[in-house]
Amino acid sequence: RPVSTPTARVAMNQADVDKQINQMVQFIKQEANEKAREIAIATEEEFNIEKLSTVDGEKIKIAKEYERKETTVDTAKKIEASTGRNAMRLKVLSARAQAMETVVEEARAKLAETSADAGRYRTLMTALIVQGARKLGDASVRVRCRECDAAVAREAVAAAAAEMPGTTVTLDESSSLPAAPACSGGVEVANSTGKIVCDNTLDARLRIAYENGTPAIRAKIFGESSADASARERAAVPASAPNLIAL
Repeated sequence: RPVSTPTARVAMNQADVDKQINQMVQFIKQEANEKAREIAIATEEEFNIEKLSTVDGEKIKIAKEYERKETTVDTAKKIEASTGRNAMRLKVLSARAQAMETVVEEARAKLAETSADAGRYRTLMTALIVQGARKLGDASVRVRCRECDAAVAREAVAAAAAEMPGTTVTLDESSSLPAAPACSGGVEVANSTGKIVCDNTLDARLRIAYENGTPAIRAKIFGESSADASARERAAVPASAPNLIAL
């Protein structure tokens, strides 16, 4: 049996101490490794959460930006379509206005031919004088005409005076209406003071006929619109162009 000596005991104690120290070191390392793993896991979870939050936020921003651009494009398309429709509408309106102006010019050209038939022109001028004088309601009226119509006007004045007993009708040969094309014919009838004038020139009658007959003329050329049809139905008046003299 070996004999225990102080040196041996000290050596054994040192070995125990080293063993314990090693155990403590291993324990501390293990704890440190576990703590490090926990920190790494927590950090990764936080990173993933932050990443998902960032990605979701960017997705929302991208979706909003896409929606904004889509709205902008849609608005631009609507504006472009509206602009195109307006441009086309303006072209149509311009073409219609030109067509209507052509009708007026053709009618004015026809009026210029009226004075060629002296008998017919005298009857027309008589009717215009009588109409103007009755509208004025004065006992004495003066008639103005174109210089080239003076001969026919004298006969028309006499005929008009015969139709209106009690009304003095005179031809004012000191002041004539403008010649063609400024004036197509007809007369101006003024009261005794000359302050009130009834414009019964053919140009004035054409203007009135055109204004009153525009819906009917438009319907004849372009077809009746729903608005014109509704207005005609409300008025319960047949859509027909007014007679030049009947107005």
